[in-house]
Order: sequence, then structure tokens, then C-alpha cells
Amino acid sequence: MRSQSLFWLGALLFFASNASVLRTVDGDNLASECSSDLQKLMGCLDYAQGKANTPKKDCCGAVQTIKDSEPKCLCYMIQQAHNGSAPIKNLGIQEAKMLQLPTACQLHNVSLSFCPIFLVPRT
Repeated sequence: MRSQSLFWLGALLFFASNASVLRTVDGDNLASECSSDLQKLMGCLDYAQGKANTPKKDCCGAVQTIKDSEPKCLCYMIQQAHNGSAPIKNLGIQEAKMLQLPTACQLHNVSLSFCPIFLVPRT
């Protein structure tokens, strides 16, 4: 429970500190837009840290929901793990585990190749 609280606190601090860095096509801020989706992924923390071999059912449900409703937020969270953001790194979240989530959750028709579309700032 303590690690989940630390994860949430670190993620909120990260999103707050990077609020103006990335923007979507319509100008909304990805960091603030995706903060509620981050909360949905709390069940994935053990898997993302490499403490569990498989993600929990609630984790996979959350990944499916985000993939269907806000795929850019899933991409954004994976990008933050890839970039080694301090809060993500301090929590021990592994990029490889984030990339494996769709497969580990047996989600169909998932490709992270579309992520650059969402993550490139538009002017």
C-alpha cells in the first residue's frame, strides 16, 4: 500500500512539473489530461516494477480501458518510462514491463507504432 501511495504521489508531482512540455493536437496538456488514467493503472505497479510475473486482472482491465478511450495516455506513460523521468525511475518502473503490458494482458489489435502521432507536439 505504501508503494502505491508513493507511486501516486510521484506521478502527480511528475505530471505537475511537466504540465507544459507535451501537448496534443487540440492543445490540451497531456500531463494533466492523463493524470486520471494514471490512477487507473495503480493495479499495474507490481508488474511494472518487475515484482510480479503477470499483471493483475484489474491492471489489464485498466490498460484495456485506456487503450480504448485514451490511447495517447497509454503512449504518454510508456514514453515517460522510456525517457527515464525521475518519479518513474525512482519508483523502479521498468520500460520493458510497460511495453509488455498489452501483450501480457492479452489485448488484441494493440500496436504502439501509433504512439508518435499522439506524442509529437503540434503547432
